[in-house]
Amino acid sequence: MRKDKQLRHQKLCQLIAADIAEQPQEFEGYTWAVRSQPDWSSLLGVDERTVRNLIKMPPICTTTTQVEGKKTVLLRLGEPGAKSDRHVANIMAKVFTDKTGRKPSPRDFGMLKGLAQFWPDGVQAEIFRLVLNDWKGFKALVAIVVDDLIAEGKNAFHRRHDFPSIAVIRAFHSMALEMYVMHLQANQLPPPPSIVALHPKLWQHLKPSEPKAQSSE
Repeated sequence: MRKDKQLRHQKLCQLIAADIAEQPQEFEGYTWAVRSQPDWSSLLGVDERTVRNLIKMPPICTTTTQVEGKKTVLLRLGEPGAKSDRHVANIMAKVFTDKTGRKPSPRDFGMLKGLAQFWPDGVQAEIFRLVLNDWKGFKALVAIVVDDLIAEGKNAFHRRHDFPSIAVIRAFHSMALEMYVMHLQANQLPPPPSIVALHPKLWQHLKPSEPKAQSSE
């Protein structure tokens, strides 16, 4: 690491520690220093791109949230924690936007947080991406479920959803999970541990794999 970059990183760590000591902010089980990115940039005397690079370096941990309608950067020093439902929802929101060109609404984002809770840890984004990439296949599974509900006399009916719908995925989240399991089996892919834990006997002949890291980009 260049000496100037190292010095900036050390200064940022000192600023984070000082902010937490003077104005600690609790969020998702951790104590953070809370400022906007321009504020951090101004304190360090560098541009915002440099700040974005510096906060990727340990022991700095970072997340973002909205404070009074403005995007705010939260920083702390320590070990990375498990991804929160909000963090996983952010990842899935980006996947949705990249795939469809549409930005999830606040209501959609709440449903994405629900999916983060329903689906096994570490594979939520993989399941979501699979459904978006094979929307017709997912709709076919949903149609089977709706047919069964109608046959049972339930208040259910078929709807056309030509384009991916977060609401539909949320309503039939168990079918999305089943689709993911079938995808693993059909392609003879090793299941992540969180998937094996759901149905151990189904995978007892295989050696489980480690889950892929869910990209935060």
